[in-house]
Amino acid sequence: MQQEKSKIEALSNYELYLLVRKCTVYEYFKRKPYKNRDLIFDTATERDKRIVSFALKDAMLTINSVRYGMRELFVADIKRIDLMTAEEINELIQKIGASRRQPVVSDELVEKRTLLDIVGISSENLIICSVDGASMTGVIEPGDIIFVDTAEKPANNKIVVVNIDGNLLVKRYVQENGSVWLHSDNPAFEPIKVSEGYTFEIFGVVKRIMRSV
Repeated sequence: MQQEKSKIEALSNYELYLLVRKCTVYEYFKRKPYKNRDLIFDTATERDKRIVSFALKDAMLTINSVRYGMRELFVADIKRIDLMTAEEINELIQKIGASRRQPVVSDELVEKRTLLDIVGISSENLIICSVDGASMTGVIEPGDIIFVDTAEKPANNKIVVVNIDGNLLVKRYVQENGSVWLHSDNPAFEPIKVSEGYTFEIFGVVKRIMRSV
């Protein structure tokens, strides 16, 4: 038990976040406790209460996406940059450069660059998501990576990530005659009018799209 405790305590904040999220999804579908569940949650809570808060919220979005089997373009995975260490962010910068077929820069140069330099969003406001689904085909394809600014207010016709009834979707934000509509770029999908019957929240504005290669 002490060995397991030492392993969990050695995890970074971001690794703990991923583990809490994995634990929550596992327990929902398997209907049984995850190994060392209490130790994982206690360690994460003592370290930073945001870890458990973010992980539970994001796990439920993942669960809803799987439950409903949506073909809508939905967020399949989330990277919480503000929980990452400098080393984890540097590793991510390396991967972004490689994915965009840019030369992988040296560690020394990476340390002098920030995600603000690369995508124009400061780390505390940046969430990186992988997506799946067909509703935004033509602009965003299944498997693409999107960079989301959680601090920017949505302007008319901008692409946004929205939490609607517990589902994290990617849509085009349209204001029309005093109403808010969520449009798809794929004409096979009907627009959604946001009404009082919906639980609705703007998660952030999509600032960059990176195509999988």
